[in-house]
Parts: sequence; C-alpha cells; structure tokens
Amino acid sequence: MLKKTTFVSFYVVLLLFCLFVSSALRSEEPGATLPGSFGKKLIHCGWDQYGGQYLERHYSRLESFMPYDGLAITLAIRDSEGKQIGRSGWCWNNQAWSWDNLRADVEALQRCDFKRFKHNFIYTGANGNSKLAPDYFIDEHWEAVADNMALMARAAKQSSCVGLIFDPESYTSFKFTYDSKSGKSYAETADMARKRGAQVMAALAREYPDMHILFYWLLSMSSLSSDPSALERAGYGLYPHFINGLLDAMPAEMTLIDASENGYWYKNKGSFLSTYQAVHSAACPNLDPRHKEKYRRQVLSGFGIYLDSHVRRSGYSVPPIDGSQLRAFRYQLSNALQTADKYVWLYGERNHWLGEADGSTWEDAFPGMLRAIELSQKPELILAELPQAIADGKLSNLVANSEFSRKAESPGQVNEQDFESSSLWGFWTWGKGKVSLDETCGYDSNSSAAVDPGTLLIHTLNNVSETETYFISVKAKSQGEPSLSIGWQTEAGTWCSQENNQLQFFQEDSKLTDWRQSHAFVRVPCGAHKLVSMMSARNEPSNFDKLVIYKLDDLYEPPNTYAAYQKRQEYSNLVRNADFVCPTQAPIGEQVLTEPVSAVPGWWLYNPSKAGVYTADRHGGAENRASCIVLSNHNNGSICQDLRLKHGVKYSVRLYAQKLGAGSCHLSLSWRKNGAWVAAGQTLRVEFKEQPGSDWLLAAAENV
Repeated sequence: MLKKTTFVSFYVVLLLFCLFVSSALRSEEPGATLPGSFGKKLIHCGWDQYGGQYLERHYSRLESFMPYDGLAITLAIRDSEGKQIGRSGWCWNNQAWSWDNLRADVEALQRCDFKRFKHNFIYTGANGNSKLAPDYFIDEHWEAVADNMALMARAAKQSSCVGLIFDPESYTSFKFTYDSKSGKSYAETADMARKRGAQVMAALAREYPDMHILFYWLLSMSSLSSDPSALERAGYGLYPHFINGLLDAMPAEMTLIDASENGYWYKNKGSFLSTYQAVHSAACPNLDPRHKEKYRRQVLSGFGIYLDSHVRRSGYSVPPIDGSQLRAFRYQLSNALQTADKYVWLYGERNHWLGEADGSTWEDAFPGMLRAIELSQKPELILAELPQAIADGKLSNLVANSEFSRKAESPGQVNEQDFESSSLWGFWTWGKGKVSLDETCGYDSNSSAAVDPGTLLIHTLNNVSETETYFISVKAKSQGEPSLSIGWQTEAGTWCSQENNQLQFFQEDSKLTDWRQSHAFVRVPCGAHKLVSMMSARNEPSNFDKLVIYKLDDLYEPPNTYAAYQKRQEYSNLVRNADFVCPTQAPIGEQVLTEPVSAVPGWWLYNPSKAGVYTADRHGGAENRASCIVLSNHNNGSICQDLRLKHGVKYSVRLYAQKLGAGSCHLSLSWRKNGAWVAAGQTLRVEFKEQPGSDWLLAAAENV
C-alpha cells in the first residue's frame, strides 16, 4: 500500500517539474505529441532499392507517397560501354573498381533535388562476385576491398548522402565464420580480421570522416554477445574482431549505428529497450575494453522492421493485436521509433513501393500500411480526426460522470489507495482541502467540480493495456494555475512507469473566455493497468468540468481486420517480384549474369553452366510495364524461383511469355525438400498457349 508521505513526494515533484517547464508546455495544443519520437528518421531498405539514374527520373513521384526520410541507394557499377558489371552491395571483391565505374549513378544523384529524402545512404555489404571473394591473409585482396569501400564513401559524400549502409550477412564464399580447414589457427585468423577492419575503416575515414555508417547489426546479434571462447565455433565468430578493427581506426567525428536486425522479432517495447541498453552500456564481452568509451560515445542504437513479417506467416511473423495486424505493425514501429537514437529501417522483400496499379505494392498487399507508418511517426495527427469521429459516434467517453454530478457512489466503487471518496461519484480526492459540487457555473452545463488549492480531484480508468492510446481532456475555470497530471498504476494499485507521467497546464478556450482547457495524449506504458487523471488547483480555487477520456485505437485502424486479411492472403500471389520489376535499372540489351539474376530481383538461374542471356525489359509486359528477357544462346536458358508451400494445399500457377524467335518455351513445376529434388514423377511441364486477341502466350496449371 502506498503511504501518504510517498504520494505527497510524488505530487510535490510534479509541481516542481511544473515550475521549471511550464513555459515549454504552454503550446497551442498542450500534450498533443507523444515524447520520444522527435527527430527520428525512417529509412527504406529491401529488394526494391533504387539506383541513381532511376531516382533522377522518378524521385519526385517517389517522395510524393513513400513515407521515408531517406533511402538505401544501390549504385550501379558499369564498364566503359555502360553495361552493368556490378553494384555497390557487392563491393567486397579482390579486384578494385574505379571512379569511372560509378560516375554515372553518382552524377545522377547529384542532379536530384530531394525535398523529403534528406537522409540517404549508399548500400554496401560483405559480398562480391563469388569467384573474387577476398582472403583474410592476402594483402592485395584487401587493398581492393578497401579501395572499393573508399569509392562508396566518396560517392556518399559527393551525392550528399549521410553515409553508408553495411550489411554483414554474406551470401558468397567470403565468411565471417572461422574455417578450421583453412590451415590457420583461429587466433591468427581473428588477428587478421581485426587488421582488415582497421584497413577498411582507414580507407573510409580518408574519404568521409564524419559520415554515419548504419550496420544492419554490430554486436547486438545474440550470437556475438556470448562467451568469447565460443566464437571459434560460432557463426560470424570473426565479426567482433573485424568490428574491433573498425574501432581501432575510427575517427572521433564518425558515427556508427548498431541498427539491430533482431528488431524483426521484437513484439513489445521491453525488447527494444533491452537492446538499446545493451548497445549503450557497451557491455558485450567481445568488445575490446579499450574501446568501451568510444563505443558509448560514437555508436547509436537503431532498429530494423521486417515488412513481410506482417503480411506472410513465417518464423518472423508478428501476431495481430486485438485482431488487427495493422495495430501490431503500428505498435512495433512506434516502439522502434521511440526507442532508437535516430534511425529505424524498414526492410521489405516480396512487394514494392513503386506505386503502379498492378496489385503488388505494399499498400495493395497490406491496406492501411501507409497510414500506419505516418501515424507511427506522428501519432498526434489523429487529433485532427477527433471532432468528426465524435460527431459520427465512433468514440465514446469512458468517464462515467463527465459532468461531475452529485450522486450516490455507484455499486462496486472502492477506495483507491489512500484516496478519499468524493461526493462526486466516480471520483476520489487527496489533500487537506475539499472538493464540492458548484451548481452556479459550468462549462456547458449548470454544474462543475470546485476544488480547493492543494487538493487533487482524481479519476482512475481501470484495465488499460500496453498497446492502447488515449486522449484525455478537461476544462477549468480559475484565477490561479490549475493543472492536469497523468500517472500510471499496476493492477494492484501501486505507482509505476513514472518516466511516462505527464503534467499539463490549461490554455484559453475560444468558446468561453473565462474557461480554459487542457488535454493529454498518452500511450499506455509497459506494466500499467490503470490510467490515473489528477486535476489540481494552485494558489486559487479552481472549477473543473467536462472530463473526457477517449480510446483512440479504433480510429487508427479497424479492430478486427486479421480474419479478412488472412482470407485475402489465401488467394494472393506468392511469387516474389512476379512482374519482373527492375528498380535498379539494369541496362537494356544482352547481359550475361551469374546467380542470382541481379537485373530481376527475386529470380535465380537454374543451370548457370548452360545459362543464356538474362536481362530486364522495361518497355513491355503482359499486364504491366516490365518483363524479363531470356535468350537461349543455343542452350537451355532458364530462370526459376523457389516457393515454400504447404503440404495438401492446392495451388494455381499462371505465367505469360512472348517468343522473340523461332525457339520454344515452357513452364516446369518441380519439387524440392530440404534442398533436394523429390517427387520426380510429379514434375509438370506446362506448354504455353495462344490467347485470343493477345500476342502473349499463357501457361496455366490449376489445382497443383
């Protein structure tokens, strides 16, 4: 049970806080914004990253609807004839590029007059051509890697990007995992990994010493926080040594972001806070103790959100809240934005943001996503919708005695802590003064609550939960300085989450000159089950009227969308990049590629030894403006895509094709399990057939 002396201290602290910050709170809409989300930046990442030349043509259109502050930009690497030979995300080669290889994309970026995308990054990673992967012990290899990374830093600086994104997840033969068959000891390899980290950082610092480098993860990955003796056998066991090498050579003006990809799984604010604390405590046992202060000073905490986890069921999936997947998405993103130091990145794979009316954009796949992102960034925008929502009866006041009428206590009302029951039913009081019914005045009636100085008039809303958002409003008439305080209690009635308390003063109300108003906009913090609204009078008696509490969550998104969402997903296209969209703008013409088909994200070569020519055609498609060209070169040319399907479920498969020559084409459907081919007798070969009135052929298989 909370003692009166404790509560007095709590109340005095609120009043002292009031004296110091009253000027800051005297805004046109006091309490209209939630703390913790100011200045945070949302970065677009994923399969549909854009190149410089594409952005030059389309950045204005993208800025008009994409809800981002910045982009991860993939630069095209081109040879002297303009053909694409690589991209910035595959710069860890043992052969160096030159500035001329990326000049075209950088100059295109320089011509972009970004109005919204002010926080762009050049995308890089620990990947390269699989045949040209660097060896830790070959100096020439790492001179090439360092030179390529320096080129990316120069490109970022010259194109006004804030820095680089670095993805440590390697998809080629280069690994951050120790190979016991390498002929080198783990200690030798770890020392060399650290040397290479310092070498790369020195090259970066020469070009752009004050940039930001956003790592999809630094030391926040769980396997990197374990006992150092386990690193020899752990995946990415050499990565902490590489990071220590980066820190060895990092200049004082540079900033690194541990942008925790683990955020994909986080479903409550506690997980975000735990990672934030781990980053800023620099307590990872694999961090060189000599770098702890540098790490605390120059490493920020950020988070990644995986869009696909909200539109497809998998091990990454985030479950709906109160039947709403949009509510779960907004809640996850809001927590990330409130907790991160500066950056939150959204990663998407199987849809895109291009805005084409082809049914495959993120908004098509997840209706309401754009609104959810906007309201996660600026939740106070919902306030503009309150008057109409109230008029339409979409919101109901949760305060039973909003008009402060005198009435016998309602059945079941109990004394809250050391509060005294008020003569105004549904309310309690605390303090030496009194609370009474004043039947001589009211805001929009003939009565109000009269409160003496030094006294609290208290209302408690029970059974609130962490995922909910509320709007509280009350009117006051006084010659003194009335205030509205918001506090939180556990289910047992003890005070909690004091860091989320709010103290609001009253502003003039244009409707009645002798009345003022105050309101608060709050999100229920972790552990709280009771929302406590406290009205107080200071210096002079105050009258209070029209206490209103609205739960806003149903305004943000419908409360029961998940069942309809799942039904829609049963008939949605499972193919990644089904329209063969080419956001990075690979060149038109012949282009021999190795796995994957980089010109067409989401697709792979079936048999590279018999590969034909694969490229993107941006001029025409069966139902949109994109397709993929496959030329056989007198061999079998094939591209493919694996899909994870459910046993016993029937599927329909459709694919369009347009023959460019005298050869033939067909669609093959085969089966694999755990990477091995199975059910050879059930392989289907589907021939393409003509369609009336169209020059496109169609291959269709039903109930597969």
